[in-house]
Amino acid sequence: MNRGASRAGSGASSIMVIIVCVCLTVFSVLALVTVRTEVKLTSKTTQSVTNRYAADAEAEKVLSVIDGLIAMSYNRIDLEIRIREIEGITYNVIENEIRINIKVDENNILEVILTDINPGAATDRYKINTHRQINTAQWNPDNFPVLWPGN
Repeated sequence: MNRGASRAGSGASSIMVIIVCVCLTVFSVLALVTVRTEVKLTSKTTQSVTNRYAADAEAEKVLSVIDGLIAMSYNRIDLEIRIREIEGITYNVIENEIRINIKVDENNILEVILTDINPGAATDRYKINTHRQINTAQWNPDNFPVLWPGN
């Protein structure tokens, strides 16, 4: 009689190897799924940031043009006439503000609001009051059925 021999036969070790293989397979599939979702998220984030910086660069170009128009204008009426020619820009003479709206993507615009406009001034021609990204998409709340009426 061999007292040092293991009572567990080869069947228990085989079951253990199968369980380890199944666990490793499940974890590797989960890792692959996670990598795929991270790649998609990174791609969307990159596109969003690229669109935002492109819109910001466009806003800087428009702001440069407006700065030149403000410097060349004699008064608010003259400035209003000059600004009418530029698309996407509105000038409110009464409130003395210029609004610039630049499309970032299908759901967002970049809004820049200039105030304290001084036509013809050498310095301090305007003040940037607002520089923000606005979501223009329509918000539709989900209509879930009532799960518990609260009786």
